Amino acid sequence: MSDTIAAIITAPGMGAMGALRLSGPLACDAAAAVFRAKKGRTVGELSGYSLTFGGVYTDGTFLDQALLLKMKAPHSFTGEDVAELQCHGGPLVLNRLFAAVTSLPGLPVRAAEPGEFSQRAFLNGKMDLSQAEAVMELVAANNPRAARLAADQIDGSLSRWISRLQEGIVTLLAEIEVEVDFPDEEQDAPGGAASRSDQARRLLEEADEKYDEIYTRSADIKIGEDGTVSSLICFVIDESVDGYYWLKITNKQITSLEWCL
Repeated sequence: MSDTIAAIITAPGMGAMGALRLSGPLACDAAAAVFRAKKGRTVGELSGYSLTFGGVYTDGTFLDQALLLKMKAPHSFTGEDVAELQCHGGPLVLNRLFAAVTSLPGLPVRAAEPGEFSQRAFLNGKMDLSQAEAVMELVAANNPRAARLAADQIDGSLSRWISRLQEGIVTLLAEIEVEVDFPDEEQDAPGGAASRSDQARRLLEEADEKYDEIYTRSADIKIGEDGTVSSLICFVIDESVDGYYWLKITNKQITSLEWCL
């Protein structure tokens, strides 16, 4: 990515701490334009993975005390240069800081799109697609089970399972191709065609079990304060055609139904 993006990464509202993240080639330069370290060191002099106390300034006026977290590419969440400014969590302070870093003369920094930090992490090879999707699932989780499943996926459980399945399929295909191309030669693997058939059946059964697990998780269930399901979003797959229904049920009534290809 050639541009630099910024966003307030803490939840809206008042809090003890708020944070703004910059990612891209100008991240550290933009941070240096608004941050001054307490001990006088410049942002350029700070090493990667360093946390430095100081203050943030807008137009030369002190705005708030702050901590600067500096991470150099490729060792960051996005795989790019990243600078995070952590200050007190008042909305006014954070909004003024965001306005300052996105209006610096000669340092073009734009507002990040929703999910763009995770998108850049995916595009830069810091996580795969299933892990990137799980980030939002974890943020939006409203019960312990959903949080645990999303955390497992971020940790790579689904990715590792897919990799093992892929290795099994590739190995099986290679053995079948050898038997087809060289039918008269003895093979190292015992069992011949019957053994290959059993291996294929086991792989299919394992894939089918995993599909059922993932399909069960495709429902987004919202639990009310009384412990009952207040809203349910799910996908209804029609195997006879190439598509699915997106269905939302609220208070036992279908409130939205959409056909998706």
